[in-house]
Parts: sequence; C-alpha cells; structure tokens
Amino acid sequence: MYAQRSRLILAALALLYFAGCYQVPVTGRSAMNLVDDKEVTKMSISMFDDMKRHYRVSRDPALNAQLQRVGARISKAVFWDMPDADWEFVVFDSKELNAFALPGGKVGVYTGLLRLAENDSELAIVMGHEIGHVIARHGAERMSEGMVIAGIGAITWLSMR
Repeated sequence: MYAQRSRLILAALALLYFAGCYQVPVTGRSAMNLVDDKEVTKMSISMFDDMKRHYRVSRDPALNAQLQRVGARISKAVFWDMPDADWEFVVFDSKELNAFALPGGKVGVYTGLLRLAENDSELAIVMGHEIGHVIARHGAERMSEGMVIAGIGAITWLSMR
C-alpha cells in the first residue's frame, strides 16, 4: 500500500514538473514555473504600490535623476525581454545598500546604495543584475518551488492518514 502511494506521489510530482518546465532566457537553464506570469506581475505591482505607501520615497533630485537616467537606458536594452513592462524607478529613502526589481518593470533602489555607487555604471551593474532576475523569472520559479513543497507536504500528510 505504502509503495503504491509513493509511486503515485512521484508520478504526480513528475507530471507537475514537466508541465511547468521552461528554458531560462540567456542561460538556457531548465526551470519550473507553475504560476501565471500575468498573476505574478499583478502581485508585484500591488507590492510595489504598498511599498511606496509605507516607505519614504526620496525627493533628492540628484539621486532621482541618476536612477531615472540609468533606468531609461536599461529599459531600452531589455525591451525584447520585457516588452510589456510599465517601467517605474523609485528611490526609497533608506541607508540600506540594496535594490530590487519586480515583474512588470517596477524597480526600487535605496539611497544607501545610490550614495555608495560612484557613477552610473556602478548603479547600472546592480540594477542590471536585479532586472536579470526578473527576466529569468526567478520569482515565479521560487513561488512554484513553494507550491511543490506544499503539495508534497499535503500529499505526504494525506498518504499517512
């Protein structure tokens, strides 16, 4: 009985894996995506809007100009990878040395990182890295992995009852 359940679980997992397989652009690596890209984008836009309401947005004209300048160049360079992106570049007022990009073209950079970057090229390296995660659909891949892990847990729990 237990062996039959195990085989059923493995077959279900294999079906899920192959149903959601895709090849990551640029790297060619195989990955799994079980979530709809449009839904991920909607969630990302909502999260970004929440961040703008809950965290202080910088009004520093020099930092904002730098982010907009670099963002405009990067958005043109990745147009074919993200043709539907509604680009928005926001400077968040925080000493944090970080930046992030979300599906849909939402990019946040913290003032701490902007003050550390000595020029546009250094900022572009960080932003390009973050946008690369979006192009490679890493967020959707992580969500899919979470769904599979939750599914394994549920199936295992049910099979032990």
